[in-house]
Order: sequence, then structure tokens, then C-alpha cells
Amino acid sequence: MVNRTLLQSSRRLRVVGIVSSIVNDVCGTDMSIGANSATQRILETLDAIMTNASSSQTAFIVEVMGKTSGYLTLASGVACDASMIFLPEWPPQGDWKEELCNKVRDDLLIRQQGLMIIKSEGATDVQGQPITAEEISKVLREKLKIISQITVLGHFQSGGVPTAYDRLLGIRMGSEAVLLMKDGPLDACIVTIKGCEMGFMSLEKCLGFTNATEKFLAEKDFSNVVRRRGKNFQCLLSSYVLLHSMRSSPVSSMAILAGIRRVGIIQVGMDTLGQCIVCKAFVGYCQSRGYAVIGIKDGFEGLLRRQFIPLSWDIVKNWTSENDCLGSGKQAAEHYQLDSLDAAVNELNICGLILLGSFSAYESLCTLYEARLQYKNLGIPMCMVPTGILNNVPGSDITVGCDSALNEYVTYCDKMTRVAHASKNYVYVIETMCENAGYLTTLAAVCSEADAAYISLEPFTLNDLLKDADHVKRKIQQSGCRSALILIGTNSSEFYNTDFVRQLFAEEGKGVFSCKKGVMGHVQLGGHISVWDRQNAIIHGFRAGEWLLNYVDNVPVSPEGILYDPGPNAKVVLSVSKRNIKFKTIARLICETDFGTQNPTFNWWMKLRPLLRVMAQHFDVEYELEISDDTSAVSDVEDTNMYDMLNEQHKHSHG
Repeated sequence: MVNRTLLQSSRRLRVVGIVSSIVNDVCGTDMSIGANSATQRILETLDAIMTNASSSQTAFIVEVMGKTSGYLTLASGVACDASMIFLPEWPPQGDWKEELCNKVRDDLLIRQQGLMIIKSEGATDVQGQPITAEEISKVLREKLKIISQITVLGHFQSGGVPTAYDRLLGIRMGSEAVLLMKDGPLDACIVTIKGCEMGFMSLEKCLGFTNATEKFLAEKDFSNVVRRRGKNFQCLLSSYVLLHSMRSSPVSSMAILAGIRRVGIIQVGMDTLGQCIVCKAFVGYCQSRGYAVIGIKDGFEGLLRRQFIPLSWDIVKNWTSENDCLGSGKQAAEHYQLDSLDAAVNELNICGLILLGSFSAYESLCTLYEARLQYKNLGIPMCMVPTGILNNVPGSDITVGCDSALNEYVTYCDKMTRVAHASKNYVYVIETMCENAGYLTTLAAVCSEADAAYISLEPFTLNDLLKDADHVKRKIQQSGCRSALILIGTNSSEFYNTDFVRQLFAEEGKGVFSCKKGVMGHVQLGGHISVWDRQNAIIHGFRAGEWLLNYVDNVPVSPEGILYDPGPNAKVVLSVSKRNIKFKTIARLICETDFGTQNPTFNWWMKLRPLLRVMAQHFDVEYELEISDDTSAVSDVEDTNMYDMLNEQHKHSHG
């Protein structure tokens, strides 16, 4: 019976929505649960098709889901560098058949691999007439005499194993929704994500944006559609346009030595998946601006030996999965004679430099910044693009390569969980290669629902280990759980290493569970590049090139003929902060760096550590609401020039 008192206390029903849609068609959030996994599934299929296409003269036309949203088409098209994509939000502005033929002719001239054309279910021309895969095939056959094959992926895209990104997104959104039900606003709202930061917005505002977008789409007001899709969509669309503005224009070694204005790119530290794609995007952008690019081999050691290769779109156009595109330089700049580096830069006559790498590259940029006043040639503009699996570069929330490594971690943990579950009452202590960082260990533990994760950034004691061992023991005895995972990073503790932890758990669990050890090792460095890393690599390569060339164009040349800027603004790190790409000066970031542990002084993912304990049913911790009212959704639709700018780029490249 519902009495009056209970009715009065529950007059308002709290409603919190979680967006789950593989086509990512809800405005107000960068991503919805399932979209990343669907895109990854499409990309794996496209990679398999491209293997076949590269050995034949066949064009492949792939249709993916999305009647009113082209996110899947756009994201997969950018990631695999498709010959052409057809979106509901951005139809070809003129005769799409002529544009298709032009793009395919261009690709036939410069590509060694096959042709890939991707279309959304709801793709139309500018008049709103549907564009079908059969029509595209007919155009290729009749106008270009090209044989084509049509593949409709259908609901295959919505199946399979979720990516680490989607697992983490689902766990975070679910947790925030519970807390919003408890302490959030009385009005109905939805949980959103912008970059790496959670947020929420009113359900009314979200539905208003989404319904308005569909209304603009029906009215063929495509500029407003693109604006309301948000910055993430706009950034991907701009990257696609830039990719297809590249032209084959080989730059020979003799041309480089003859004095064409040129910039360099160098890799410092460990090889990482995705670095080659950053290099590809950077080279393509520089070439479109009339600059030559030289790739310096084997880091600073190669610079001293003057080992470099001229890079052009012809060379890098098919770089997608190569790890060692430039050769890794194992040591930072501080280990070399700075006067020798100064002489090498002068001899190569480069006017700007891009550094790829993790903390070693960051330390190198710090060294070169401090040396700029004494060595004039080291005063050229420099930009570091963070890459690496550890995600420990100050100033940036995410690095290229860490998402691919996280997927490898989660896959490995899934296998260990299945083995432990089949064996009954097994606990696996898994060692992760994270050095002094803890990003991969923490997020892999959250995604795999591990019972504990030990890292050096959160010191632990013997008492903590005993409590966790007792928790696992009681969990197996009382809840019917048949397995458990414990993750521990290398260098987590001077005394409590992986073997010690395994032996302690084995001793404490005698008669209840057995304990085994697993070591991931260098397997995390390999595997497939995730769709998230591919997208970020392309975007970061373009943005780094844009910053560097704009800066070079505005730096005066000294009377000695040296391009020299001793100011702090000439040495920057490309930083992904929340959802924005910024260029932070190294002078500012030094204050935010813990050089002892080689980490930023603040890590956004540390606030997920309590969530890890909660998911493992440790009820002695509390997970606090990490989000605030999201007012940034309005700013997504304020970029009134974006659509016009994209059209101008498009016309310029295909006019």
C-alpha cells in the first residue's frame, strides 16, 4: 500500500539516461556506448578486404549502418583512408558521379593498394536523392571500366567483443548514472562524455539538439547538421577533407639538398603503434603547403650521423600498420653533445622539427628548450606529438598508441579469466609492463573487473596485500565466484614484486584457491592499431603540421640566415585536454612534471582507482561523482564557419 507520506516524498521521479547507440546519433555527447566497438569491427573487416583489394584491380564498395548518422562511415573512412565516403550529413556538393570518378582516378595514379568506397545506409546527394551501392558500382563500371564488389555489413557491426574503450565508457556512465540518481538534478538528464571527461546535460536539451539535427537533415540544411554533430564529428570530417587534398608529388633527395624549405620529423624512445600514421598525416599536410619533409632515422643518434630519408606522399601514403617507420632512438637529447646536435641541424637546414615519443621525447624537448639560447640552430620551432603506450606525457590526457595497448591488455586478461574460470578457483597475478606509470594497469583492471591493481603512484603496504587476499578468499567462498584477477605493474614496489604477491596470495588462499602468475611482456607493443588510435594519429599529425608551418611562416630569419626564436612559445607539446587540442609551451609544462617518476603531477585516470575497488566489491571505499553540469554542448554548434571552411577545402582540392 502506498501511503500519503511515501507518495509525498517521491513526487518527483529521477530519470537518468545512458546513450547506447552504435551509430552515435545522439547530439550532446562525443560517443555513445557501442559506437567504438562497431567502428572497430568495421575497420577489421575493411583491413581484411583491403588485403584482397591490394592484389587485384577490384574496387570494393562497403555499406555500413547509419540512416541519419554517418559517424560509422566517417570514422572508418578516415581510419582506413578510403577513396571516397558518402554521408547523410555531408553529401557531394556537385555531381557526385564526376567527383567519384575524379577521386578514383587520383587514387589509381598514386596508390599501390586497392580502392575502398564506404557509404552510409542513408547517403544521399545534395538534392536528397538516395545514393545506392549499385549506382556507385555502375558508375565505376561504365565510366572507368573498373570491376567492383559490393559488401553490406548489416548487423554484423553490432556484434562481437566490446573494445576496451566501450567497456570503460559503459562502466563509467553506469556508475555516474547511479550517483546522479542519488545526488544529481531533479530534472531528467543524460550522462555524456567529452574527450576523457564525464558530464551530464538535461534530457530536454539533448532531445532538442537531436531532433533539430534530424529536422535540418530533412530540410537539406547540411551546414547546421554538421555544426550540431559536434566538434568530434567536425574534426574527423576536416581530417577526411585534408586527407583527400593530398596529391602525389615526389620529392627527391637532390631536390631536398638543393635548398627547398623543409622541416624534420624524429622519433625518440620506444616504437609505438600509430606513429607511422602520425608521420603520414604530417608529411601529407606539409606537402600540401609546399614544404619538404625529411625523416631522421634512429633518433638523435641518426641526426648526428646525418641519416635521413626524404618523405613525400608517394612514400607514406600506404603507411598504416608499420611500427618502425623511422627507427627508434633509445636515448633522449641530454645524452648527446648539444654542440654536435646544433651542427647537425644547421647542416640539414631544417626550419622546424616534430618529435614523436613518450617521456624520452618530452625530456629531449626540455633539454633543447634550455639549450636554445646557447645554440642558435636549436632555437627553431619544435612540437612534440605524444605517442606511447604508457600515457605519461605531461599536459596531455591521451597519447597515440595507448588505446591499442589497452585493447591488448584487456584481451590478455579475458583469456586468463577464461582459463581461471574453467580451472575453478584460480587466481591469476598478472604483471603489466608499465614502469612507473599506472594508466594501463588501472584501466585494464577496471575493464576486466580485476579485484586489485597495484601501481607505484599509489603506494601499498603488506597490510593492503593481506586485506585483498582475504577479500578474494571470502569472495570465492561466499559468492560462488570461481576466479579472480590481480594486476601489478613493474616497479610498483621495491619489495613487493610480482613473485612476492603471487606467493602471498597462494599462501593466504590455501585450501580455497590456487594462484598462478602471468606476464604480458612485450606482447602489448604489437597487435592491431585501434580505430581510436588511428583517428587520433591522423588528427594529431595534421594539427602538429598546421602549428609548425604557421609558426615557421611567422618567424623572422636572422642576419646570419638562421630561423631563430628564443622565446618560450617556440617549443610546445600537442596536448589533448578534455576534448580540445591545445599547444602548451614546455616552459609551462615543466612546472607540471614529476621528473623523478617520469609522470605528470596530475593524472586524470587516478580518479578511477576508487571505481576499480567498487567494481571488485570492496565496500570500504566510496566513488565520488566526477561530473558537473555540461554546458559545453552549446559551444558545439557555435562554429558557424566550419561547414563553409570544409566546402572551401573540398572545392580547392577537387576544383
